[in-house]
Amino acid sequence: MKKLYQELLHRQEGVAMLIVLGFMALSVPMITGLLSLAGTISKDSQTKTAILQGQYSAQGCTQQAAYRINSGDFDSLNVGESSNYNFDGCTIAVTKASVSLAQQVAYADLAIVLDVSGSVSSSELADLKNAANIIVDRFNLENTDGRVAIGVTRFRGSSQVMQVMTDVDVHGTSEPLHTVINDLVQGGEEQFDPYFPELDSGTNIVAGLQGGGATYATGLGDRVDPPYPVPNLMVFITDGDDTWSNSYTAIENASLATNAEVFAIGVGSEVDMNTINAIATDPNVDHAFPIADFAGLLTIIDGIVEAVYNASTFGTLFTIESTSSNGVVSESQVVIPPP
Repeated sequence: MKKLYQELLHRQEGVAMLIVLGFMALSVPMITGLLSLAGTISKDSQTKTAILQGQYSAQGCTQQAAYRINSGDFDSLNVGESSNYNFDGCTIAVTKASVSLAQQVAYADLAIVLDVSGSVSSSELADLKNAANIIVDRFNLENTDGRVAIGVTRFRGSSQVMQVMTDVDVHGTSEPLHTVINDLVQGGEEQFDPYFPELDSGTNIVAGLQGGGATYATGLGDRVDPPYPVPNLMVFITDGDDTWSNSYTAIENASLATNAEVFAIGVGSEVDMNTINAIATDPNVDHAFPIADFAGLLTIIDGIVEAVYNASTFGTLFTIESTSSNGVVSESQVVIPPP
């Protein structure tokens, strides 16, 4: 019996050893395979990381080149000429491709600034609303889809951004613009939304310009896509009666500080043209408009719309080719409107 037990024990040990050896025979290639797979994954991850880094580097170099182009660093190039330089590990080639473009591409961030002070009569306020709504509708065209943004600011003694920069396109997203325009009330009373506070009394043109300028920092304002600054435009509509004793120089400086091309429209029969001229960008003949009736306002608005398209239609085309240190290439085009 003891001998039989010892034989069974030896047999069990043999089976156990076979099991261990069998497991080792299976696990060694399995572990080796897993290590090989891990190495593959690691190399693949490194490759993807390198590609992403190269793309990021090339795109960053492209943005830097676009900034230099917009700053005028390559204005001296003749059409067809290139300038090559290195930046942040990239090799960059900037080429002046053309100086006149026929393709119509409308880009603009437009701030509408409306005077709702007590000196604006109810009929004048109605004209202001109609004018603002028409501006929105004029840009609500298929070929401005996603490229033109409009914001609305009201002012009295102080100012309030009523609607941040909002896309104007055929998909109905301009409706918030119409809503805030139609809900404007004379005298700066509290609006339909409790977040819009009561405005200070009087008429502060400087505050209106500052509020309009703040619009470019909201919503889609100050866009840099495609890689050149989108033009900032402002339509400032007022009766021109500043009651906060702002000098013409102070008003002009506030207008310049907006970094926008400002169109000033004076509504009413007693417009102070010195104030309108101070608000408007030079030359005044193209940017300052007194009107006595709504028909004249429509003519001015259509001219502003046309000016946006004309400014965006023609310009100097530059091409940028950035090659990162690991060979990733990024190509882009930059259009610089005429000054």
